[in-house]
Amino acid sequence: MNIKFYENISEDGRKMIRPEPLSPGDQAALIAPSFHTSRKKLDDAVRSVEMLGLVPVVFPSCISKYDYLAGEDNLRAEDLMKAFSDPLIRAVF
Repeated sequence: MNIKFYENISEDGRKMIRPEPLSPGDQAALIAPSFHTSRKKLDDAVRSVEMLGLVPVVFPSCISKYDYLAGEDNLRAEDLMKAFSDPLIRAVF
């Protein structure tokens, strides 16, 4: 992800590092790194991300199924790595 971080000092004097806030139109990855989910829940997630003003990017693990998992291990791991390494993705859900 291509995220800039900034520092500020909390009320008790600790340094805090925070990412820049999301902006309308930013892309948000939807991944399923664990269990398989229903199509209805995926549709609800897409709508929720859109309601935040973000652009959902649905990764293959969201629509894959391997037993009770959201696809085989390599697919789920690949989706996770791609979501975090894609400079256009600003959030991962």
